[in-house]
Amino acid sequence: MTIAFDFAHYYILASIILENLELFSNRVSEESIYRSIINRSYYASYNHTVQWLKRHHDIELRVFNPDTNRYENIEKKTVHKIAYSQLRKVSSKHNNKHFIKTAASKLEDLYDKRIIADYKDIEIISIEDAKDSIDEAKYIFKTLQ
Repeated sequence: MTIAFDFAHYYILASIILENLELFSNRVSEESIYRSIINRSYYASYNHTVQWLKRHHDIELRVFNPDTNRYENIEKKTVHKIAYSQLRKVSSKHNNKHFIKTAASKLEDLYDKRIIADYKDIEIISIEDAKDSIDEAKYIFKTLQ
């Protein structure tokens, strides 16, 4: 599978931003930075998971339906939820199934954090939330190699 963009760069970018908060905090609020870190950490992890499922299990989250001439989700839920659902399903095929199930839980947690970070302006996002999201992304990348 040829990959035009390596989504790990989102994870690297989030880490760099967190390590260099002082470069940004005089231009935008720190909370906006934390929200962006969570977003990048989630999308890095989500896309890495999608690629891993394709590479190791030939699983596509969306398939082409010739009857409708459209791509459709393989399950009756969002592709984001399908990703961690499929990860849990395939975990039993691996020696490190506990770690893969944990990666699925971390991806689900990152998804929930990303929803809050992107859409819930009444929720306060802290630096701890941003650090946790980077740690969860790191775990997912290390587990799904």
